[in-house]
Amino acid sequence: LEKGRQWASALDLFASLPVRRLVPDVVACGSALAACSRGQLWREVLSLVGGMSRTSVPPSEITLVAVVGAFSESGHWALALALWADFGRQGMLPNVVAYGALISVLETCGQWQSALGLVESMRGTGPQPNLFVHNSLLSSCEKGQQWQL
Repeated sequence: LEKGRQWASALDLFASLPVRRLVPDVVACGSALAACSRGQLWREVLSLVGGMSRTSVPPSEITLVAVVGAFSESGHWALALALWADFGRQGMLPNVVAYGALISVLETCGQWQSALGLVESMRGTGPQPNLFVHNSLLSSCEKGQQWQL
């Protein structure tokens, strides 16, 4: 359902899990988050993330990428950074794909300084930046007219 852009059906199915006496796990939560991400439903993402915390579903790289992706077109980059920090406080160590997704959001939202800071933090404590991360950073700096960094 998530891949077929039927996010409403995916969310209805997810909401029906407790009625069916099923406990949502990280896979179910990740699928619901991915459906919301594809539909740019950032408010629903916030609700689902809150539900994950209440039901002790641990964050994963997949859920983090889906969460961050929901903010790519909405302009809510600060929320993406806040959720990134929350996941970090829960002990999740993002992989290079998750970093790339957040840097892409920052690029889309014109936040070259934050993108640069994130890449610098990768070099210090995170996974090594890959070509996608560097391209997103370059594009972000270009959009911010920062040619001489």
